[in-house]
Amino acid sequence: RDLHLSLRRQRQMCIRDRRRAERIICPSQTTFKDLIKAGFHEQNIRVVPLGVKTRKVGEEQVKDLLEENSISTPFVLWVGTIEPRKNIPTLLQAMQQLPEIPLVLIGPKGWESYMKSAIEQIRERVKIIGEVDEATKHIWYKAASVFCFPSLMDGFGLPIAEAMSHGTPVVTSSTTATAEVAGDSALLIDPKSADGIAESIMEILYNPELAQELSEKGLERARKMTWKDTALATADIYREVVY
Repeated sequence: RDLHLSLRRQRQMCIRDRRRAERIICPSQTTFKDLIKAGFHEQNIRVVPLGVKTRKVGEEQVKDLLEENSISTPFVLWVGTIEPRKNIPTLLQAMQQLPEIPLVLIGPKGWESYMKSAIEQIRERVKIIGEVDEATKHIWYKAASVFCFPSLMDGFGLPIAEAMSHGTPVVTSSTTATAEVAGDSALLIDPKSADGIAESIMEILYNPELAQELSEKGLERARKMTWKDTALATADIYREVVY
């Protein structure tokens, strides 16, 4: 309880201090709306989407990674820090409906204990990799059959853009900023519906034409999300303030 009170006070102080800023830069319209609800002035907020760096990954790299980790294809991938808002227990419930399909979790273990009970049902099919370097992370993206990211709340959802940059079909939430990132290049689901998540993953796994369509759309969308554009837009906002 004391910890929650301390975190709440820190958040309130943080918001109070940032209200003094002449400009607030955020990565999505979803975050823009959240900032207004928190009391920030609309005229001071600017939306600058993040970018994605394209990385080449070879087939041999994919083959070696899968062999090293004893992973067979097809498999579902998730990338991020394990925490409640990432909604992994619901993803695990969805995976119970997909017999024999492995789930790979990449990233800092964070609040791993909160999904302990949910993981028991399919523990033999879940591989928790933990943190990896950037190069290895992108090999995992390339290797995956489906990237599933059913967050309950997200300010942007960079892993979605990274997965799309490798042509990996994406399933993600329709109710937060991840929908902005994905656009029409992914299957959008209700993150609270395990049935909906499972259905969308199965659609991709068992419909090659759909998987190919999402792959092509994702690649095209990711190409337009460049860090150069992010940097130029950010520089323009600095000029607003300075001049």
